[in-house]
Amino acid sequence: MTRAQRTAVAAACAALAALLTAGVFPASGGALGRGVSSLLTLAVAVTAAVLCLRAARHAGHRLARVSWYLQAAACVAWSSGPAGWAWGNLMAHSSSAPSPLLVGARLAFFALMLAAVWTTSPAVGVRARLRMALDGVVAAAAVFIVVWGAFFGEIWAQAGHDRLGVAFGLTYVLGDMVLLIFWTVLVLTEFPAGRRRGPLLVVAFLATLTGADAAFAYLVLHEGRPFDAVNPGIWALAFAFVAAAAATCRGGTSPRRERSADSRFAVYGPYLPIIPTAVFCGFQLAAGRTPDGAVNLGLVVLFSAVMARQLLVLAENRALLRRLAGSERVLRYKATHDSLTGLGNRAMLTARLRELLPGTPTRLSLVFLDLDDFKEVNDSLGHPAGDTVLITVAQRLVGVLRHTDTVVRLGGDEFAVLLEDFDGDPRAFARRMLDTFEEPFAVAGRRIALGASVGLVEVAEDDPRDAIEVLRDADIAMYAVKRAGKNNIQLFNPGMHHTTSEELELRADLVRALDEGQLHAAYQPICDAVTGEVRGFEALARWTHPTRGPIRPDRFIEIAERAQLSRRITSVMLDHALSDLRAWIDSGARANLRVTVNVGAAELSDPALPDRLGDALSRWGLLGDNLVIEITETALMDDPEDVVAAIRRIQALGIDLAIDDFGTGYSSLARLSRFNVEALKIDKLFVAELGTPRGRDMVAALIALARSCGMSTVAEGVEEPAQRDALRDLGCDYLQGYLLSRPVPAAEVPPLLAARVS
Repeated sequence: MTRAQRTAVAAACAALAALLTAGVFPASGGALGRGVSSLLTLAVAVTAAVLCLRAARHAGHRLARVSWYLQAAACVAWSSGPAGWAWGNLMAHSSSAPSPLLVGARLAFFALMLAAVWTTSPAVGVRARLRMALDGVVAAAAVFIVVWGAFFGEIWAQAGHDRLGVAFGLTYVLGDMVLLIFWTVLVLTEFPAGRRRGPLLVVAFLATLTGADAAFAYLVLHEGRPFDAVNPGIWALAFAFVAAAAATCRGGTSPRRERSADSRFAVYGPYLPIIPTAVFCGFQLAAGRTPDGAVNLGLVVLFSAVMARQLLVLAENRALLRRLAGSERVLRYKATHDSLTGLGNRAMLTARLRELLPGTPTRLSLVFLDLDDFKEVNDSLGHPAGDTVLITVAQRLVGVLRHTDTVVRLGGDEFAVLLEDFDGDPRAFARRMLDTFEEPFAVAGRRIALGASVGLVEVAEDDPRDAIEVLRDADIAMYAVKRAGKNNIQLFNPGMHHTTSEELELRADLVRALDEGQLHAAYQPICDAVTGEVRGFEALARWTHPTRGPIRPDRFIEIAERAQLSRRITSVMLDHALSDLRAWIDSGARANLRVTVNVGAAELSDPALPDRLGDALSRWGLLGDNLVIEITETALMDDPEDVVAAIRRIQALGIDLAIDDFGTGYSSLARLSRFNVEALKIDKLFVAELGTPRGRDMVAALIALARSCGMSTVAEGVEEPAQRDALRDLGCDYLQGYLLSRPVPAAEVPPLLAARVS
């Protein structure tokens, strides 16, 4: 059945119901008219049941299928009523009270529709569904107290000897009201606004059914009119709504599996009926009226449901606090540990040194170890082989340490060990560490030999140096070993501050490189996670030294930060990126293509930065929308007021902001609300662990956090198809990494723009 056919069927049911209601087909005035009206009402109800069965077959989710099957069964159960009336009027020529069999069928209708509420709910888990059920009980009990006290209590009191019939009649109305309240609570608390059409049609069905049964109860039970006093067209109209809901149901998709968060009604709505209930009870007591047994029972149910709901909320809050505490522990662990080796990282070592320095009351030694020629392992055997070497090095270092020592991986192929209260000779200890490299490393079926350069710093009691200075001195001592031939140990001495010729030479060469234009940009595409379309590029600084060859970016960027050259590098990269972008657009690239430029944390508080960015855009005839400024997460923690002011001025130019390496600086998460950030870049350390359940959960949490703040997500370091697929499934917006493309020169960008990257 096509969509047009389903719509036509639903429209026919509605038209038939309207005709019945209008009295075109007689509903009274004779057995034939009543029988025909009952048959037409039966036709609408059966059509609704058939459409519910069809919706069940096309539903894309098991619980959705069960819900439609239950609603179909409920329609069939209710249809026994008009079938019995049609038989009585057309065949038996009688319109007597319904039989017990029909009453049982009607009660089955209530039970089936109530079960449909449970299966229709998109809430995850029994606890969430129980919360929804308790919300319905609270609302139903509150409404029952008012309705019984104001109307139904009087009807029951006047029932006389026909209490059984009155009981059945009131049960119909109260059952309809309970179903209506449960479905209304379900729609308003569990479904987002865009997915309410079908459930709202079911609510309209129950509202119409409640009105019809209420009219029946009043006219027949209270005023004593005949059983056929109510026009059957009202019930037909009710089932026309069900037919419309089933006919317009879209199959193939699973319902949303979390509570709608776009309305406060999900939290406070179920308690709103308590207010009129309290007002009603207050007026009753003020008037000297004592609540009868039914009202007292309703109050007991209401109080019990509210208490159970609060206990459930308390349990959920405790569970949430446990999850948040666990997430905080995981984030803190990630922020202070290396994901590859499991050792501590630079942040852990720096924090520990800051606790002890300056002026430590104990003797400390810091051992700084850097693998020799490790780049050749990565280049010849690949990064997985290099990772295996790093893990083995970590295991060997741990094997020679005391449990009180702190061992960390600083990054790349650099490790450090902090010895506290060490009474022996730290050089002998460093020698034991170096001796662990005598055994070759088994990598990719080969045995390779590696050495290490070790720098050593001794910190005496009351040493005035702080943590950064001690790390610097250990680094200087290690590079002294590199210059002297590698694979040895060097104890730092103050004279080395004047002999760190390599760094001084690189610093001078970097100044010369900036003057002579030796730095250039390489561009790595940022691709749509779903389509693979290139949405922009990140400009990455590259330096090819005239004699040393390519210099690692992290090396010369670090030197630039120490030498206060970061501003010049940013200016050079900004000019390269915008000039190349202008050329790509002039050659046919789309006008909204974007390029991302990294800006250091220190520059972000520079009051001249927004003006420099605006001048560069004007110089190359580009808009702010063409540029994205990328900063590290730690930049949000330093001088926040200056940073906020700079960000506001930058965003006033139309330039978007992206946070790099997001997730490694947990302490800045609380500050995200202060910044209108466009994108969060998920650090490659998290992407690398997507294959583990915890790693997948962490990435999912970061994506959810970004989405809740209205930000897009970019995953860095995507190197494997499995990582790409997992990120797509988790809803990551954009991908960046070697799997899609390595950084390329500007001349190789146009071919990438012409193709989708898979």
